[in-house]
Amino acid sequence: MQGDQKAVQHNYATPQNLAEAAQEIQQLISQLAQTYPTNTEIEKQTFVAQVDAEIKKNSRLRSILITGGIELIKVLCPPLGIPIEMGKKWLETANLSD
Repeated sequence: MQGDQKAVQHNYATPQNLAEAAQEIQQLISQLAQTYPTNTEIEKQTFVAQVDAEIKKNSRLRSILITGGIELIKVLCPPLGIPIEMGKKWLETANLSD
């Protein structure tokens, strides 16, 4: 048998990890809400910009939000679950062939 063998490892978050992630996100939002009030439209825009900046700086937080967003879409619209999983698998195999 010739050829390269490649494996894909799936790491799914446990409920405890999801709870910890949710707590981390809530702490970040609470922290920013204390620093950046949201009483006016300008203040709300500033707050959103700061949340966006924090997400861009923190790759773990960004990954949590992406995963959570994908799972939310799958719950709200179950028929999209199949194409989402197909796309994820395609990306995984594309990354392996690079």
